[in-house]
Amino acid sequence: MVRALDLFELPYDEPESPYHELSQRRERLLPELVEYLVETPFGQMVNHPLVHQLVVDPERAALLNLQYCRAREHVNAALTEVDRDPYTWHSFVHWHERPYRFWAFSMIADQLSDKHFWRLLSDVWNDSDNNWENTAGWRALWNQARPIKHSAMDSFERRAFKRLPEKLTIYRGTCEGHAVDGMSWTPNRDYAIWFANRRHLIHDKPPVLITARAKKADIHALLIDRCWRREIEIVIDQFDIVASETLTPTLYVATMSPDVLKGWQQMEEVAPPEDLKDGIIRKAFRINGQLDRQHHDPILIAKYFAGLPFESRRQAT
Repeated sequence: MVRALDLFELPYDEPESPYHELSQRRERLLPELVEYLVETPFGQMVNHPLVHQLVVDPERAALLNLQYCRAREHVNAALTEVDRDPYTWHSFVHWHERPYRFWAFSMIADQLSDKHFWRLLSDVWNDSDNNWENTAGWRALWNQARPIKHSAMDSFERRAFKRLPEKLTIYRGTCEGHAVDGMSWTPNRDYAIWFANRRHLIHDKPPVLITARAKKADIHALLIDRCWRREIEIVIDQFDIVASETLTPTLYVATMSPDVLKGWQQMEEVAPPEDLKDGIIRKAFRINGQLDRQHHDPILIAKYFAGLPFESRRQAT
């Protein structure tokens, strides 16, 4: 028998791997996951705080059940360790699937020290795909009157923040019909254009570039991509929009980061544009877009978090 905590130790690229057997084994989806089944244009998916998977066969769910049990064991273990190690709250939050980390963080925010609060808030913000779903909640968190807010940034980001002028122009890439007043901006116009094209690719709506003027004093944090140190994000909710421009879609900008644009430009020279336009990549982005836009049932969210073994737990409201 494979224990949940051993799941990631299994070899998955060998024919005799337990992964292959588990993925084909006849085993019904666990009852606690059944109510999180959601119908999508691509089939049934499980939209649970601990497992978020597209195209699920409820009659062959052994692997998914095991993934859920493993995550649940880690979440429960984290709740028993927090008194000895406050950093365990990070583990608690990140064992939840990305769409649910805002709620996981919100459940434990008042138990964090100021430093841990800002550091973890920044991590969750950076790693979430559905910040649009909780705009009011994010604004409340970023506007909390806690000290040492600079802890939301690492030393590299703090140095970059210090170099910002007192007043600056910021940009936001979106698409027609989507939020123009969100909290995620950038001082880099090219990156905003890239994001606008990405939103166009997902939603099939014209890309839009928003330009605003802002004060450095109103910025919550300046965040820089922590892998490549290239993408710069300004987190802010006080600004003056000065322009909105509908862009001409650029496919290769939308599909890959600016760091690999050269390769895509070369690809466009040998592949017909129509093949790119209607190809697998566009479909993949549309699927991801559908997942990003999945709303999450507040009743099921409250039920899940109420069932966790918090020693002192706030009531979900």
